[in-house]
Amino acid sequence: MTSLRLHFLLLLLVSSLGSLGCGGGTESGDPQEPEPSVEQENQDQSPAEQTAPAPNASGTAPSGPDQGNGDNEVESGKPATLSGKVTLASGQSRDRALLDMSSKPEHAEHCLSASDKLDRKVLVGQNGGLANVFVEVRNAGLPAFSWPNAEISDQVHCRFEPHVLVVPVGEPITFRNSDPFLHNVHFFCKKNPAANFGIPADGKKEFTFTAEERVGVKCDVHPWMDSWIVATKNAAHALTDKAGNYEIEDLKSGVYEVRFWHEVHGLIKVKKFALQPGDNRLDKVLP
Repeated sequence: MTSLRLHFLLLLLVSSLGSLGCGGGTESGDPQEPEPSVEQENQDQSPAEQTAPAPNASGTAPSGPDQGNGDNEVESGKPATLSGKVTLASGQSRDRALLDMSSKPEHAEHCLSASDKLDRKVLVGQNGGLANVFVEVRNAGLPAFSWPNAEISDQVHCRFEPHVLVVPVGEPITFRNSDPFLHNVHFFCKKNPAANFGIPADGKKEFTFTAEERVGVKCDVHPWMDSWIVATKNAAHALTDKAGNYEIEDLKSGVYEVRFWHEVHGLIKVKKFALQPGDNRLDKVLP
């Protein structure tokens, strides 16, 4: 009886390991992997089903859903634009740590020639503006995200460029290595196919994401190299610039959910935002 029970438990363990997403990551994450999204527990749900985020790695829970101004009257279906600025709450650390590039001394001269040798998870610009925040307007009937030319993620001086990349689901994306030695691209996700591939010097490889997901990316050869890829079907999005500003054009007036996501500060939702015809503004302070 004990032997059968042990056999059953072993089968359950193997089944659980086999169900892990690309890269074999876990919900708690590995210290060497990119920090998981603060809504990690919701990754198996569709974007429309995801609930309020859990506390992030630092133990700070983002604020809950904002109910917005959705009770306001709005004339639906008219051309509209949404813009605003995302800032970091006062008191939040804005210091950028110097990256430790010592694990590959034979590559040190080339890696250390990078113009930016500091961590890029939190980039705070003018007047507290936060860069690399993914902002999207979600509701039924919005146009699908597509483009004619494949976007490129490059590896330059032992950094992923850009640090945050938004890509369309279902279209090939080119990953390039502009450095004179081997890099690899290792995805940490749940919904997309497993992927961990090497790219030789001056080489490239295409990859297609099949599901909406925010994907952590690492180079195992150079452990300080990390980035994020946001795979989406939604054309109604923007990524904040160095000053924290964003603009989403070609919208239609109506009541929408607006989402703000940052790799450290997590996901915040404005549940009902009345988008009026013409120009609209929605600023957000991340905790």
